[in-house]
Amino acid sequence: MLTMATQSDIAMSDLTLGQEYTDHPAISAWVQKTAGLCKPEQIFWLSDSEAEKIFLTGLAVRQGTPSPLDQQYSTEKFRIL
Repeated sequence: MLTMATQSDIAMSDLTLGQEYTDHPAISAWVQKTAGLCKPEQIFWLSDSEAEKIFLTGLAVRQGTPSPLDQQYSTEKFRIL
């Protein structure tokens, strides 16, 4: 799964967050081919780590994307729009 983040957002993160972590040549080739077609500013590889969740939630908050949820009705803290 890919999501976009700016270079400055990546620079503020742990250096391993968002980095390619696969050693599967076909996956790497597909991502590079797709990126060549789409021309994204940045590719952020998701690993589903807790540090990544904290980083991406913080990024969303800084960008004004999430809405706080009423904790009385939900165990989640934010709704990402």
